[in-house]
Amino acid sequence: MSRLRVAVVGGGQNCEHQVSLASAASVAAALDPGRYDVVRLTIDPDGEWWHAAGAGQSDGHGGVVSPTGTGVSSGWPGRWG
Repeated sequence: MSRLRVAVVGGGQNCEHQVSLASAASVAAALDPGRYDVVRLTIDPDGEWWHAAGAGQSDGHGGVVSPTGTGVSSGWPGRWG
C-alpha cells in the first residue's frame, strides 16, 4: 500500500515564527512514517517558502523548490499562491 503524502507547513512572517516551526516539527514527528510520506515546508521570516530537502535553493520567485530543482508550489500570495 502506498503512503499518503502530507505537507506540514511551519514558520511565517509573524512573531510566532519559532513557535510555528516547533509545532510543525512535532506534527511531522507524530505522523506514522509507515502510513505517511511527510513533506516539510517552511515559510521564512521574509515570506519565502522552502522545501526542507531543498533549503538554500530558490526559483527566484519565492517558490518551493524540490531537490531536483522542479518547482512544486508557488510562494506568491493570492489565489494561486
